[in-house]
Amino acid sequence: METIAGFPFFKLDFTKEGAVDASDHSTVAAALADPGITELLILSHGWNNDIAEARALYEELLGNLRSTIDREGEAARSIAVVGVYWPSKRFTDDALRPSADPGGGSASITGVGDVRLLADKLDRLGELLGGIDPAILDRAKAALPDLEDRAKARTDFVEALQAMLPQPSDTEDDNSARLFTPHEGDDILNALSDPVELADDRVSGGGVTALLDEGRAMDADGSASSLANFWNGAKGGAWRLLNYSTYYVMKERAGAIGAGLNKVLAGIRAGRPDLHIHLAGHSFGARVVTAAVAGGIPFRPQSLALLQGAFSHNGFAANIDGKAGFFRSVIVENRVLGPIIVTHTRNDKAVGIAYAIASRFSGDKRAAVGGPADKFGGIGRNGAMRMQQEATASKLEQGSFVYPPWTPTRITNLLADEFIADHGDVAGPEVANALFAAMRLPG
Repeated sequence: METIAGFPFFKLDFTKEGAVDASDHSTVAAALADPGITELLILSHGWNNDIAEARALYEELLGNLRSTIDREGEAARSIAVVGVYWPSKRFTDDALRPSADPGGGSASITGVGDVRLLADKLDRLGELLGGIDPAILDRAKAALPDLEDRAKARTDFVEALQAMLPQPSDTEDDNSARLFTPHEGDDILNALSDPVELADDRVSGGGVTALLDEGRAMDADGSASSLANFWNGAKGGAWRLLNYSTYYVMKERAGAIGAGLNKVLAGIRAGRPDLHIHLAGHSFGARVVTAAVAGGIPFRPQSLALLQGAFSHNGFAANIDGKAGFFRSVIVENRVLGPIIVTHTRNDKAVGIAYAIASRFSGDKRAAVGGPADKFGGIGRNGAMRMQQEATASKLEQGSFVYPPWTPTRITNLLADEFIADHGDVAGPEVANALFAAMRLPG
């Protein structure tokens, strides 16, 4: 039996459609038949993690969790861990920097250079989706040279994207319905024609943009990227629409994985009603575990930890323009027996940028959008919003801090500016300590 940091460790591999590997499933089910295992921690990685990167995340977080448990003198707890693995590897933008032009020189962001960059980005989106009709990709590419000058080219480009992308499961939280509006390709690219900036709540009036980091452009994952983010016009809109499309594909895929995980955990719960189940997810992995909890078969875990989650800050909301958030059932049906914790920080630019684009879809042309007051914003940046009395504002504390008991079935937003430096910084001792506190058993 494999172990990580002294915890029995098992893996669950999922396809992009949410089907679990049968051998992995059987191994986990057999192991959990042992009544000596009293707790199960489910971990899900997020966006742009391959197997090795996901494994490294799990090892670091579990190492820090083990240190916390040992420090607190709770070594007798019998916790097994399941690491979820799912195809989340998006295309990277390293090859798209002006200094790394495929032709060996420095790619221009005007003329033929920008067409090459956009075409490469399209190809990589096609690879991410898999099984795309080459004719659809060719149609999108054929439109690129004429995006600035011809409305038909703009419409053709957007309609080709619409044909490539999966249909939405939810649309209110991120305005993805606009992505599929027929015959509005020209309007969509016009709405995204200016660089998108994120509100920075550190400065009164939002005077500093979170799109800028020491003068460098930030791409959809929050990393320094090419000058393409500063393109104006239709080609800049196409670049931003492709970034949003990548987010959208991952969002839909995470929901499918969550539905598959729901079935696995419901089966485990049926066989082990005494087992304390805990879930923790990072980035789109937070959507995976939340979708699992909200899925068709309630299995009521003991705790839920959302680490820089990549879904809407209104996901649990009671009312957004007359509609409930997509995951509202988690709250009203008490799908989690114990606490729900949410880490969030203004340092997380990756989560914010997709929602700033969603605001632009709505015609919001403010210089900076995506903050807590915006209808469209990320939970990893702003915490769970519009929650009436169902969420509490708190802070992520240093690694030896002893948290008071958190309210069962309710959300605690943990402001993490001090300890989480960026979207991927979720495995440190402070996060492990908060996870340990969420896993505290009743009594």
